[in-house]
Amino acid sequence: CVSLREEIIKMIDHFFDVKTSSLMGDSGSIEDILGQLDSGEDAADEDSEGVSEEDGAIVQLVNKMIVDAYNRGASDIHIEPRMGKADAVVRFRIDGACQVYQTIPYTYKSAMSSRIKIMSDLDIAERRLPQDGKIKFKKYAPLDIELRVATIPTTGRNEDVVMRLLAAGEPIPLDKMGMNERDYKEFIDIISRPYGIVLVVGPTGSGKTTTLHSALHFINKPETKIWTAEDPVEITQDGLRQVQMLPKIGLTFASAMRAFLRADPD
Repeated sequence: CVSLREEIIKMIDHFFDVKTSSLMGDSGSIEDILGQLDSGEDAADEDSEGVSEEDGAIVQLVNKMIVDAYNRGASDIHIEPRMGKADAVVRFRIDGACQVYQTIPYTYKSAMSSRIKIMSDLDIAERRLPQDGKIKFKKYAPLDIELRVATIPTTGRNEDVVMRLLAAGEPIPLDKMGMNERDYKEFIDIISRPYGIVLVVGPTGSGKTTTLHSALHFINKPETKIWTAEDPVEITQDGLRQVQMLPKIGLTFASAMRAFLRADPD
């Protein structure tokens, strides 16, 4: 990839500025929060079945973990309890590779997963079956993102939690996506055509869905009919007719495309 020096500096300033330096206020570092837990404040029983909103250190721990993942550009958060009394491991997937973020004392693994279940409206008592949910994080901290949550039972009566960081609920305006002027004009010309194909490719967390929805937002006008086939639907927009794919019942991208052609699309 070749670019002018001033364009590289502009992109660095645009994308790598401190995003949310004051998001957590005076909540302190992750080590400070873990220190509260180790000192006995908000102590949790290893076998407890839930954690309330008032368990301050656990609430701070989960919020801090999510904000740190966002600030570091992570696409996923993996919470992995270990057998026996070994500490749980929290890993972030950044640039396609998992990296260790923090270890958590084993006595708080149940409290932490229960807190996440509360945030995502899951059954905190069910630990034998996988569950799926979603967190609207702006309800808990001043950061407008959503997280897709999956819990999976593992050996040793443990339960893994994986959280996928999704784009904000609202599409980003296309002119705020950081394209240079030439690319911006060419991209608008291409997406404004009623035919053809635009491919947006990249690794997990690179911004494919965000880019596509910014493009759709640009062409989403009252006089147009736009159908989308998505798996999953991460961002919703008024005016779009968005369809969630369900391969188990035969609703695939191919079958959706055939149906859309009979539904008067623009």
